[in-house]
Amino acid sequence: MTTYNVHISDPAPNGYDYNQAYYDAMDAWAQAHCASYVGYEVVDVADVSADWDEIGEYQFREEKDALAFTLKWKHT
Repeated sequence: MTTYNVHISDPAPNGYDYNQAYYDAMDAWAQAHCASYVGYEVVDVADVSADWDEIGEYQFREEKDALAFTLKWKHT
């Protein structure tokens, strides 16, 4: 089975509590709007990235849900 992953970086260096609330808000939206949503995990990348502390990886079984999530939440 194919899994579609969407990676989203933490919004700002405001600390764990702020970032966790940000990731949780995306999780709640995905649960409500994406039937093929599997779940997410947060990966600590602070040791290898000068820009971000964490990256959220959101997983979907269908590409259409991954695309909808990306359009809603991924900002450049």
